[in-house]
Amino acid sequence: MESQSLHIEEALVPTWDVGVDRRIRFSALLGMMQDAAYHHAGLLGVGYEQLLKIDRTWVLSRFELQVCGPLPCWGETIRIETWPRKLDRMQAYRDFRISLCGSAQPFLNASSSWFLVDTITRRPAKPHEAFQRMQVRPVEAIGPDSPSRVASLETPFEVCVRRAYCSDLDPNGHVNNTRYFDWIVDALSLHLGRFPSVSSISIHIQKEIQLLGEVHIRVESSTEYTFNVDGISPGGVHFVSKVEIDRP
Repeated sequence: MESQSLHIEEALVPTWDVGVDRRIRFSALLGMMQDAAYHHAGLLGVGYEQLLKIDRTWVLSRFELQVCGPLPCWGETIRIETWPRKLDRMQAYRDFRISLCGSAQPFLNASSSWFLVDTITRRPAKPHEAFQRMQVRPVEAIGPDSPSRVASLETPFEVCVRRAYCSDLDPNGHVNNTRYFDWIVDALSLHLGRFPSVSSISIHIQKEIQLLGEVHIRVESSTEYTFNVDGISPGGVHFVSKVEIDRP
């Protein structure tokens, strides 16, 4: 079910995508959102297969999500709405709204920014001419400046080290961006000594993580319920994020 600028999909929450609280993981939600975006981009003529023919692919730059209701449990069906919000120089912005099927109120809103990469040189590429024909829907799921920019950490505390294995990689040969959300929640759980109830996450992905790469995950407390989490290696900063949690 889709229109030119708005795409809608439904998905069942499977048992393997929920955590100890029986609710869906953020990494699984991000994967479902990206599947919907993948399908919509193909319908708009700028999908994965179309871009590979000209040695291009989409790479996620920034992502922000805000939780506004209970996350679904396994067996429940969700409705994903997604649309391209705007094109700005080298980046394309796509927003999402997710609700339980049959509910008019979303439980999660999200915004993302993407840029094109040359699959041969692995460097950013100029937008393809097809982008100029792409119909956008200037509706903001979160706000005009979303996804938000995330500041660098100043006084972080290292909580764990993650190594990238084959199961972490995507078709582009680097760690799939959904894994960062698992790593962030895991690091925050270790830091707090409990499983946090996350209300929002903003992430800026800065550098790819290759096979067997070791990433040091660090946490910094901004306020009692706001934390910054990043992943670094000798090669630089791979990602930086801001996480807000609910009061226990």
